[in-house]
Amino acid sequence: MTLAQFGDALRGHILKENIRLYVYLKHSLQGDEDSTAIVHQFSREMHHIGLAVTDFLTRYTGDRNWDDAQWSVFERDLKEVGAVLTRRIETEESILYPLYLPPGDYA
Repeated sequence: MTLAQFGDALRGHILKENIRLYVYLKHSLQGDEDSTAIVHQFSREMHHIGLAVTDFLTRYTGDRNWDDAQWSVFERDLKEVGAVLTRRIETEESILYPLYLPPGDYA
């Protein structure tokens, strides 16, 4: 997968998440202020992550003449983006996704 393909897939995922996941959770968790606050926090955080990843993709998907120093910076930036996305996935799985459970079934 190229960086451009990754960017397209990620933008599609974020759009779907914004349209389906957060809208659904905000609606289904009405009256649960704590859970609603968590959903808002995740939504804001994902917005910032999306901007950072878009900036990364913009920097590295154009035509470039790559030298060793640029490859080194790219590798560092790629690891940082990967670490941010990995932490996000882990947090979503442990905190956000349980909010899909019927009310009262999540802790």
